[in-house]
Order: sequence, then structure tokens, then C-alpha cells
Amino acid sequence: MARLNYLSVRQGTKYGPEYTTALKNQVKGLVCLGDDRPLRTRLSGWYSKFELCAPWNADLRPALFFDLDTYVVGSLDVFDDLDHSQFWMINDFGKKSRAESGILLIPDAPVSDSIWTCHETHDNRVGDAAYFGQFPHQRLNDEISGIYSYKHHCREKKPDDARIICFHGRPNPPDTDGWALQHWITNTSVTKTS
Repeated sequence: MARLNYLSVRQGTKYGPEYTTALKNQVKGLVCLGDDRPLRTRLSGWYSKFELCAPWNADLRPALFFDLDTYVVGSLDVFDDLDHSQFWMINDFGKKSRAESGILLIPDAPVSDSIWTCHETHDNRVGDAAYFGQFPHQRLNDEISGIYSYKHHCREKKPDDARIICFHGRPNPPDTDGWALQHWITNTSVTKTS
């Protein structure tokens, strides 16, 4: 089975280049669409994630995608053992029956082709998790241990078995304190803003 590529997407000004730097320092070989490879559409905000499935990025798939505000604190080798012909998402940390798009395993064609093709008729009132979640998918949390939410599980300390820590909503990594702020500083040299 082919080894996964690692991807992120940065578009607009919500996340500065320090987020790409931090994630690259945690995930060796990560390619950031928008920084390392130009985005080729005018899609903005989370819609730019559609380019993960674009035909011109086929050489990067299968790939494990991370939102920029993610901490990778453990080995990712276990993801290589998953079925790369399937589309994978994570559980919504607040309601596990829903899927979330902070980490995605993007397969190659034909699954990525269908996701790309459907974006042209997408209802703009629906968010990224709902959009991606409409496609048949597996849940990473059901197969991989150590995927946590900063808000729900890690404010006080990083769990010993943590592999990935997702920041969804507030606070953003530079607005934390304790172990999480130290991790941010170590990976970016950017200090907490007041």
C-alpha cells in the first residue's frame, strides 16, 4: 500500500504563514496548498479545501489532510495501514454522530473525482463538514486512537497517548497557555498575543 502524502490548505488571511510553519515543523514533508503549490480556483475560506480533490492535485493523493490549527504530537505511521480507497473523516467532538473535516483522508479517483465534481452545485449555506460528510466515508476515530480535541480533552495537559490534537473554533493555538502555548512557541517562535 502506498504511503500517504500530508496536506494542508491556506487561503486568505484568517491563518497567517506561521500556521503553515508550525504544521510543517510537526509533519515532515507536508505540502500546503496555497503556500507550496498555488491554489488554482477563486474559492475562498473553507471552500478552498475542495482543491484537495481537484484533478490537478491527483499526484498528491492519497493524502492525509490537516486543518492548519492542528497539533501533530505523535506518529502518523498508523494511517498508512488504513484503506486508502475510502474517504475518511473524524467525529465531531461535540456530537459524535456528525462528521468533522479537520482531518481528512482523501483517496484517489473515483472518490475524489465525485467530491470535486459535486462542489460546482454545492449549496453555499452548508459548511465544510456537512459538505464532505454527505459522501460515503469511514470515521478515523473508530480506527485510530489518540485523536483529541484541545477544547474537550487537552486544556490542562496533553494526554499521554495523544497523536493529533484538533483546535476547532476558539481558542486558536497562539491564544492558549501552558503546554499548548509552549508547543506553539516551539514550532513557530511566535509569542502569545494579548
